[in-house]
Amino acid sequence: MTQREERDAEGKPRVVRVAELSVARGDGLPGTYGAPGDPRAASGLAFPTTLRVNTTGGHTYFDFSRTYAHREEAKYAYAKKRLMGGDAFKAMEGKDPAEMTGAQREVLVRTLARLEADKHVRFIEAGAAALEAERAWPQEVALSLRTAALEFADRFDIAEASTLLGRPRTPERDAALEGVKRAFMEGLHAAIKASLDRFALPEDQVKRFIDGALAERSRRRATEDLADERWVVRVTMPGTILAHDADRVEGNTLVWEFTAEAIMDRDQRVRATSVVGPPKSVR
Repeated sequence: MTQREERDAEGKPRVVRVAELSVARGDGLPGTYGAPGDPRAASGLAFPTTLRVNTTGGHTYFDFSRTYAHREEAKYAYAKKRLMGGDAFKAMEGKDPAEMTGAQREVLVRTLARLEADKHVRFIEAGAAALEAERAWPQEVALSLRTAALEFADRFDIAEASTLLGRPRTPERDAALEGVKRAFMEGLHAAIKASLDRFALPEDQVKRFIDGALAERSRRRATEDLADERWVVRVTMPGTILAHDADRVEGNTLVWEFTAEAIMDRDQRVRATSVVGPPKSVR
């Protein structure tokens, strides 16, 4: 993979990554950006790819298909819209926190705390899903952990964070804010663990729950990292192109362009078919 920095049409800096791979005839095509055996591949973007070659009637047909698997976004976006869609929050949009009133900063910090707790609720639900499906866990467990997370966010003392946000931005202020954030996260995790400990569940079940929750957290982090990405996919087909769903064609090269929005809650497919006829006889 190569990487270069450039500027877009609006002059904004961007990083362009180009990956190239040669695959031997008969070998499978890659379906992720992760290297074989990389544990992060399970959380990253998946794009299963196939190339089917079929010869019939003296013609060889090439069917290329790739699916960029969707990222779950709606359940996270809904919470954000619900918490940040009110008039009070909209009035602060685009403002520097230092220019806000004390009351506005308190609304901002409390909302951010609640959003983080709601995100952890999704992690909890993912971790408990398999155990609930097997009826190994009663529904009460996940609901209790959910309540513990949300109640902690609502009672967390936001005074220090609100005060710090009202000060000019300096390395010292930013470091202090990071300290408040760490304290919040540690307290949130402790509240969830304390609620879980009350049920005295078997260790193997607790481990499965934690593994499932951490896997969902990893998937969410990957999705957030993909949110500002843009793809340009180029596929050169042999012979004559018969059909495709590309955005444009440059000779025998098909080009698709899309942003991360295209893969939020739905798959993005790219497909093309071409044909190579029998060779002309030599006279």
